[in-house]
Amino acid sequence: MACGTRARTTGPGKRARAALWHPRRWTGSLVLLLLCLIAVPPLPAIQDVIEVQHPRAESTVKRRGEIRGWEGTALTLQTNGREESIPNEIIVRIETAWSEDYLAGQRLLEERQFAAAVQPLAKAAAAESRPWAASIIRADLVRALSASGNDFEAVQQFLLILDRDPETRFMEFAPLAWDSAMVDAPFAALAQQCLTSPKPNIQLLGASWLLGTAERVTAVELLGKLKQDIRPEIAHLAAAQLWRGEVPRATRTQVDSWLRQVERMPPGLRAGPLLITGMAYARLEEADRALLALLELPILHPNDYRLAATGLSRAAALLATGGDAGSAQRLWNELTQRFPGTRWATEADTQIGKK
Repeated sequence: MACGTRARTTGPGKRARAALWHPRRWTGSLVLLLLCLIAVPPLPAIQDVIEVQHPRAESTVKRRGEIRGWEGTALTLQTNGREESIPNEIIVRIETAWSEDYLAGQRLLEERQFAAAVQPLAKAAAAESRPWAASIIRADLVRALSASGNDFEAVQQFLLILDRDPETRFMEFAPLAWDSAMVDAPFAALAQQCLTSPKPNIQLLGASWLLGTAERVTAVELLGKLKQDIRPEIAHLAAAQLWRGEVPRATRTQVDSWLRQVERMPPGLRAGPLLITGMAYARLEEADRALLALLELPILHPNDYRLAATGLSRAAALLATGGDAGSAQRLWNELTQRFPGTRWATEADTQIGKK
């Protein structure tokens, strides 16, 4: 019998059964089996694939190996026992093994079933043994929780990301408070704990949610210090958080200055600051400028579900106030289609029902 093939057998008679149990025949069969096992090479280990931008061309190249870590500004890939650091800015995408729970959660996110996506994503994050992969799953979980209106749980999950990767590349999805936000006692207690952390990202998260509480003075003071941080993402976001308190009295010159600052920020960090800028222009009755800022959110930041929906909602309200009922209706319809089941879609349904 050739190695790796399967023989077809029929029910043997007495002689055939005796022949099958003959010692010499069994010795020969065992030797053949051992030879088969030796001859068949072991299955190759499943490799991760990293697609990166070619340094001197517009094409991409793929590198294979095992991802050993992905924190801060670079991914660590091990190939043939050698480790290589790959900067985030040249990584186009990765291919790796994911659990069924994570794949199910991703599908639900793509279908905009945010609340339904929470459970499989949470299960996948808890079961994931690779810390770098768990952070990727948690970033999606944060987006699902934020879109579902579960800000407290979103902050808790993001803190788990920051705990192991203070320089995380997921700051663009940080669940900071941008729109007017109310926090209950447990949420305020968690935010206060964040203020005592030695990590600026965590301090920023806590101060953001305390701006609308009795701890506002402490939060403003801390944000003023973080605005001077050497890390651009911390400094930019801290400065924009401080704008929230200035919206009611900001002048046109100030808001124009904010917009110029937004344009200097990395694209991934602009969503929240754009929302504040749009709100300030709306208060100044600069409707066109306000709409430009607010509608950039769903157009340029569609994966930040919470802020994209907020931008659409505020733009629709602004159009309705200005008398453009038709355009407002189109935006409310878009809200219900793109963000079903969220509080923004519920508000849009209410407005549509009034027409």
